[in-house]
Amino acid sequence: MGKNRTQLAAEARLKDTTPAAVADQPEAQTAAMAPAAPVADKPVADKPAVPLSKQETTILKLAAALREKRQIEVKPEMLQQDGKFINVVVGKDWPTIRIGTSGGVTVLELKSYPNAFDAAVDGDKLLAKQVARDQKKQAVAAPAPAKQQEAVTA
Repeated sequence: MGKNRTQLAAEARLKDTTPAAVADQPEAQTAAMAPAAPVADKPVADKPAVPLSKQETTILKLAAALREKRQIEVKPEMLQQDGKFINVVVGKDWPTIRIGTSGGVTVLELKSYPNAFDAAVDGDKLLAKQVARDQKKQAVAAPAPAKQQEAVTA
């Protein structure tokens, strides 16, 4: 069977880069004999060897937001592996922040919130409000103690 145009062009390019073809070209000979130019060393920190997962990226974003807005440093002791989730426990008065494998954020103790990331950053304030509302509902729902009426005998 014959070769198509793409295969023929690839073979032609390969023949042009072989050492015999390079030897015929004078400027290629001087370039081959010249010492290689030193490669500028780039810092390793620019590119991580392994790309970060969505989960790790979300943890870094959350840590930066907590540091910037609330002056709270997230330490490795605050991170707890829970199966495929990572739970962030900031403190005693904070809700647990669950970060999923796809980078999704869930604040476990809060019943509702418009934005999970903002709720995670302001978790202690929102949890305190929720607890206050629950206590108020319980106080209103509890019946007032009934006054004992004495039976009047005539």
